[in-house]
Amino acid sequence: MKYIRLFFLFFTALFLFTCTNPFSTRNPEQPETSGLYYEANDKPETVLENFLKTHQDKNSGKYAELFSQSDDKPFRFNPDPLLISQYGSTWTFTEEQEYFNKLIATDKQGYPKIYTSFNTTPVFTGISQPSPVDSVISNILNYTIQVNYGDTVSTYYGSCFFKLYMDPQPPNYWSIYYWQDNAQDSKADESWSYLKIFIHRD
Repeated sequence: MKYIRLFFLFFTALFLFTCTNPFSTRNPEQPETSGLYYEANDKPETVLENFLKTHQDKNSGKYAELFSQSDDKPFRFNPDPLLISQYGSTWTFTEEQEYFNKLIATDKQGYPKIYTSFNTTPVFTGISQPSPVDSVISNILNYTIQVNYGDTVSTYYGSCFFKLYMDPQPPNYWSIYYWQDNAQDSKADESWSYLKIFIHRD
């Protein structure tokens, strides 16, 4: 009996030694991330750089950070004049966030793929008086936005400009408080304004 017990203990020890961790569980899969790095919104240029990244990244949280929620400078989107009647009420931060959440929502893994670009380099000019350092307006930016849902691809063109505001409270981040959109060659149904109202109503 003594030899049987020793034999059993020997093989038990051998089994535990050869197993790295017999009680380990399967590691959970990490969520997919784009690996995009976002700099702090401490300059107007950075805000628009992050604006483009959030579309590629489909990052709703970072997108929300780009828009002013200040009572002094509440965000407003002004659509192309040909589509103003379809918007009805004022487009605020709430509608903007609802639109973006619907834009990136899908049941198909990896989609939509959103490609957004400005075909002109942003340049900013101070507009606030007497201190032009806390409010700026961009030049007119020609844009292209392509939304690929896997089975359909839609492309939108136009021009826009932004007004940005620097929060007087530390850390003094910048945010967009006004966004004007204009269709290209009066093709309102190919503009960002059309994409927004189409997605928001869906």
